Amino acid sequence: MRPAETCQLDWKDISLDEERINIAGSTGKCHRYRWVKISPILRQWLELIGIKKSGPVIPRHDIDTYERWRRQLLAIGSDDTWPFDALRHTHASFDYALRGDFNVVAGNLGNSPTISRKHYIAPATRTEGEHFLRLTPVYIQALLAAEKTAK
Repeated sequence: MRPAETCQLDWKDISLDEERINIAGSTGKCHRYRWVKISPILRQWLELIGIKKSGPVIPRHDIDTYERWRRQLLAIGSDDTWPFDALRHTHASFDYALRGDFNVVAGNLGNSPTISRKHYIAPATRTEGEHFLRLTPVYIQALLAAEKTAK
């Protein structure tokens, strides 16, 4: 999802039963309704933050809150040049490496396959994609705990 779409997202748009997030046409950049599949790893992250019945996913639908959260994630790593939309682009590259289907990846992105290939898909291997999917909340929390213990 695009950061602006995430900021407009309400918990009622997230269906764990259907394993999808509904993006309203009025919310998306291309002004088309679409849905994004909830992968097992995304489900884990949603469960970690606490799924609610309704209300904004990002408090007050605030891009500043989104940016603050992004900077907190950035602080975990050592590279302070993490681009604004890096997770979207990274996910697209690894999703394609795992699926091998531009149409499916483009559908999740809300773009045409042509735009997805041109702007979102970088070369990635299946092994790299599988490694990306191991970045679960439990794994990240274990890394942070180990880092804290080492200090």
